[in-house]
Amino acid sequence: MLDVVEKVCNRALIIDRGNLIADAPLEELKSSTMESSLESIFRKLTRSEDTKPKVERVLEILPLSA
Repeated sequence: MLDVVEKVCNRALIIDRGNLIADAPLEELKSSTMESSLESIFRKLTRSEDTKPKVERVLEILPLSA
C-alpha cells in the first residue's frame, strides 16, 4: 500500500500511536534512515514487522474525498 503513496507524494508524515514521528520529504527520509522505500522506512521508524494493520487503521479513520 505504501508503494502507491510513494509514487504520488514527495513528502511523508508518519504517525505512530498518536505521535508524529516523521515529517520530511521522501528523499530526506530515505537518506536519514538508509532505507530505499517508504514501507521500509515506516517499519523501521515504528518498529513494526508488518505495515498493513497500521495503514489499514489509518485508512479507516480518514474521511474519503468525493
